Amino acid sequence: MVHIIVDSTARVPASALKEFAGRLHVVPLKIVLGDRSVDEPTMTAQDVFDYVKQTKSFPKTSQPAPGEFLEIFEKVIAAGDTAVWERGLGREVHRTDGAG
Repeated sequence: MVHIIVDSTARVPASALKEFAGRLHVVPLKIVLGDRSVDEPTMTAQDVFDYVKQTKSFPKTSQPAPGEFLEIFEKVIAAGDTAVWERGLGREVHRTDGAG
């Protein structure tokens, strides 16, 4: 079986996650809000706007830890399956390719 691994910038629709459950894996980018970090898909645009309004500072983004990709790859390979990593956005936009 082939598994596809993407980061959260892929914006995979819920219907695709459901249809390909167990074979489509989404690794979240991080949003850094001051001294805390949250998974990117858990924040809405309104959450970001509220943060900026309250703190007068902009959030930052961070690539996933390499271990988050490695964990998925190891499980897929251990099951005798094939993993495909879809990088999505280019290196000029974000550094997830440095994590994977």
